[in-house]
Amino acid sequence: TQFRSAYNKLKCGLGLKIKSLEPQQFVFRLASELAFPNSVSSRAIQILQELRMRKIFIGGSPIGTAAAAIWLAITLSPEVRRKGALISLARASGVSPNTIRRHAEKIMQKLGIQRK
Repeated sequence: TQFRSAYNKLKCGLGLKIKSLEPQQFVFRLASELAFPNSVSSRAIQILQELRMRKIFIGGSPIGTAAAAIWLAITLSPEVRRKGALISLARASGVSPNTIRRHAEKIMQKLGIQRK
């Protein structure tokens, strides 16, 4: 986008070194904001650590990847109520439900995760 292009030019022109955000930084905020159990955030962090360890990049924004990991953790946890969770997660993260689902499917595919 034009904004990203301008941002990159400004950053390089000024010689700024700005550390990029990691998806893990968003997990606890989103999960606690939506009152998901600790098991969901723990599972989402495990998923993100596995992606990082295998050097797998899903694409998109870090918050979108975090939301996808949370959604995947929810869908893999039979004790967590899923009704309305995806919509709430989409609103809290600013990422569309379709994008969250699509990223979660990519994660499942890349990590070889099977739904129960």
